[in-house]
Amino acid sequence: MTQVFNPAQRDKLHSDNRKKSLPAKKILTACGLGEDKVFLDVGCGNGYFSLPAAEIVGPGGEVHAFDISSQMLEDLQGRAEAQQIENLKLYQVNNSGVCEGNIQGELADSGDMMLMANLLHEVSNLPKFIQYYLDFLKDQGRLIVIDWRKKEMETGPDYQHRLAVDTVQNLLREADLELEYSRILNDKYYLIVADKKSR
Repeated sequence: MTQVFNPAQRDKLHSDNRKKSLPAKKILTACGLGEDKVFLDVGCGNGYFSLPAAEIVGPGGEVHAFDISSQMLEDLQGRAEAQQIENLKLYQVNNSGVCEGNIQGELADSGDMMLMANLLHEVSNLPKFIQYYLDFLKDQGRLIVIDWRKKEMETGPDYQHRLAVDTVQNLLREADLELEYSRILNDKYYLIVADKKSR
């Protein structure tokens, strides 16, 4: 990981402004998430997307959430307990963004949908990182990428760390994903939807 979000600022991730510019439940349902699905949130932070996803998939579904920060995961655990959410499992990853334990057997080919939100600009070895997590996605499972638009703005990562839409699209094509569509969500973020091809 090159630069990682500061956990001391974690409350900002659930701010009213962020909820307006990035309506989590609306985005996830529009991308196809529904009841009884298995959802993987890579770079989950303190659960901005994980918690609404757990509500959407319901008790018959599962949410698996991955983050590098123990503080973020502890915060997420507390929020889940406060909301009586029980279908959420947390995983701490190492500095390369992968789990230390062998979870391939548990999660291989299990996910219906995977999200990488505001994450890829932090990753040093993107092809390896993406491929590692794609192993957890079912054939025809869906990958959602949300990230900062590559332009100067007061908030978010430095310009040089941002990834342009076409850069991410090319990475996903190289990972043998089928691009479904891309959208500019607002003045800050873009969204890319891609599906894992059947083997």
